[in-house]
Amino acid sequence: MLRGEDRLGWFMDPAVTGLGGPDPQNRERLLIHPTGTLYNRPSAQTAVPNFFLAGDYVRTDVDLATTEGADESARRDVNALLGADNSDIERC
Repeated sequence: MLRGEDRLGWFMDPAVTGLGGPDPQNRERLLIHPTGTLYNRPSAQTAVPNFFLAGDYVRTDVDLATTEGADESARRDVNALLGADNSDIERC
C-alpha cells in the first residue's frame, strides 16, 4: 500500500486546468513529449520485484504520447513480468 509519505513529489502541467470541475482542459497540444524527457522516464521493469509499469510515459522506442507508445510499453511490461516469473511462454 502506498502512503502519502512514500511519494517523492508530483507535478501538474500548468496548462491543465479545471480538474475536478465539469470542464477540464489542456491548453497545450498533446502527443509529443517534451524534448530531453525520454531518458527521465521509467522502464517497464522497476527495482521492485513485483511492480511493473505500462503507459505512454514508459520509456520505449515510440517517443510519443499515443496508443502505440502505450501498446509498446505494455509489451515490455508483459515480457518483464514473464521474465520475472521465469516463464517459458513466448515473449511479445
